[in-house]
Amino acid sequence: MGHLTDLTDLTSIANLKAQTEVAIANSKGFVSADVVNPTMAENYQNDGYTFCLRDISEGKGDNLNKYNLTNLEAYSIMQPINEGGSGLSLMPLYKVRGNIGSIPQKEIPTKAVQESEIISKLINCIGLPLGVTIWLDIESINALESASSKKFTPEESNIYLLALSAAVISSGFSVGYYYGNTPGCSCPSGSALMGTNVLQAVACANGMGESQLQTITIGDNADSCKIRWAYYS
Repeated sequence: MGHLTDLTDLTSIANLKAQTEVAIANSKGFVSADVVNPTMAENYQNDGYTFCLRDISEGKGDNLNKYNLTNLEAYSIMQPINEGGSGLSLMPLYKVRGNIGSIPQKEIPTKAVQESEIISKLINCIGLPLGVTIWLDIESINALESASSKKFTPEESNIYLLALSAAVISSGFSVGYYYGNTPGCSCPSGSALMGTNVLQAVACANGMGESQLQTITIGDNADSCKIRWAYYS
């Protein structure tokens, strides 16, 4: 797993005027791991989609210029249509990648906290505001490996997820659990971290046309901790 140790030296290249608001109940969104261009965004918007769940995970290798979501793309997604943008709301999706190395179980929370620091740096460079809901990809956490390339046990995955969620929340964000990449796109009734600060995607399916992007629906968003998306202000 790479580390964006120099990310604090990067500066935003556009004045992204983003704020958060409670996501509108029953809104439809699409999930993308690639650049969302205006044509793609327009197609989804015309079909009733109002937000994008965009993968912000670190790009491959150590090239800092390859981290997934840039400030300019976020600007393009959220800027109003009458100003040349796509007019969509935005939430970040984060996938944990790679092998955390040979460590004893008691050190797993420390690794998770370090990962949360990477997430915070990414969010800062993109220009998204405090309070936005950050969605953690559960499949990526379950696929982590530790000592001797052994896959995490369910207990180890749970320890990592608890620590990562708590650290992200303490940084000023809310946390959602994204299960959209798991077989059948099913969302379990329970979560590893129960409580008002953790949200779960309520539905997902394949998107439109040949792109086959996954889509999600927010639901009634009536819990005490609301899903919050970013929008251009």
